[in-house]
Amino acid sequence: MTINGRIKELRKQLGLNQTAFGEKIGIKVSQASYIEKDGNTVTQRVIQLICTNFNVSEQWLVDGTGEMYTSTEDGVIQQLVKEYSLTPEQEIFARQWLQLPADAKDAVVDYVLQVANAIHASRGTHQLQSPGFIPGPAHKNGGQPIATPSAQPFPHPSEVMGVSHSDTSARPASFPGSDHVAESTAAYHAPADSSARPAGISDDEWQLLQAARREKAQTSGTSGSIDSEENRA
Repeated sequence: MTINGRIKELRKQLGLNQTAFGEKIGIKVSQASYIEKDGNTVTQRVIQLICTNFNVSEQWLVDGTGEMYTSTEDGVIQQLVKEYSLTPEQEIFARQWLQLPADAKDAVVDYVLQVANAIHASRGTHQLQSPGFIPGPAHKNGGQPIATPSAQPFPHPSEVMGVSHSDTSARPASFPGSDHVAESTAAYHAPADSSARPAGISDDEWQLLQAARREKAQTSGTSGSIDSEENRA
């Protein structure tokens, strides 16, 4: 049987007419009819289209030896090569990976994670875990760390993060830093006396406080002068 006869045999086995067969591989119905006639030339491009789209063995199609269809594994590999434009080296890698037993695949994944964790440890960053729950970054949520299934700074779109609302209307009278705030407020309203420097403030804070006192004193003086002039009038 010629290659033309094998193409016709394949088409009939697939249950396709010449129009549907041509559409499947991207050729016109006239060309589909042409390649089925004995003695007509079938280009390498058409051979590849037939083999790729119908998972047919090129060896069988060209010279009639071997099985008509390639194995499922070969079909998967060829599909990956086609969809992702894999290089020959990448195709070999994909084939070798698919042929590995399940426990060997797990061992490879564990090894990669060990290497990644060693790199993360050397940089002081979060380590990876597999499989299981991976705590998220140390961002704060009302004082509590956010835990997400990923080690990324932000949760994935599928992750839900709860944030509680903090009521500031019922703040206690004493809270961290309240003494310093009260002390600074009292110091602002105190007279502009350069010797009355409150304890516990920095030089920059002291300079700002002095400037605020001077401005307050000038404002008060101007207001007092205006009131005196109005009284005299």
